[in-house]
Amino acid sequence: MRRWISFFLLLVLLTISLPVTFAAALPHVVDEANLLTSHELQSLSQQAETIGDRYQMDVVILTVVSLEGKDPESYADDYYDQRGYGLGSDRSGILLLISTESRDWAISTCGQAITWSRTRTWNGWRRPFSPPWRRIATAPHSRTIYKP
Repeated sequence: MRRWISFFLLLVLLTISLPVTFAAALPHVVDEANLLTSHELQSLSQQAETIGDRYQMDVVILTVVSLEGKDPESYADDYYDQRGYGLGSDRSGILLLISTESRDWAISTCGQAITWSRTRTWNGWRRPFSPPWRRIATAPHSRTIYKP
């Protein structure tokens, strides 16, 4: 009987610790559209991790071929939520989505990133109606995302 109780308690502890383990292992750059080289993936991942640590939020870059019939904002929001991104109780984070098929993009924010993204400028330009963001729709994607 003691073995069953011990086994049950161990199972409960493992179950409780699994979400934390998986949340820590989520990638910062997900290149489903295969736009980036391995060097670019590594560099962007390091930069996203550095920014995330600095601002206490998840920073995610996602490239996809298709939006699967959704609008870019919905796809980005759903991806962020369904994959379990976010830090803290408010799941703070920001996700940049780029779709190659529709040549569209979106930014999804959650928690503190909502306030952070609305009060910051991006390279001196306000988002989203700025020339740096327009480049995403017209430039080759890898040059838009990654600048060594």
